[in-house]
Amino acid sequence: MKNAIIYCETPADAGSLKFYLRSGNDIFYLFNQRYKSSVESYFMNGVPLNKLSSQKKSKDHSVSKVATKLPLYIRYIEKEYDTAILNKTIKKAAIYS
Repeated sequence: MKNAIIYCETPADAGSLKFYLRSGNDIFYLFNQRYKSSVESYFMNGVPLNKLSSQKKSKDHSVSKVATKLPLYIRYIEKEYDTAILNKTIKKAAIYS
């Protein structure tokens, strides 16, 4: 993972959270979700992608649910923008190049 960070923003309506992935100088929109204060407080300042794997079994169900669905959205970003972000994809790209 090349310094990938997941963070969220709260729009003016404050009814939802927008999640983004920052990798290097690139910023990718991931998804929207209903507002949860615990999720906002965890992701507001940004969380390194490699730290999220430990959060899949977090005691906070809302945070673990977000951590579980992030790889799916990141794989979509990798395909759509032809980039490698996850370790698995980086290793696969190194083998085929």
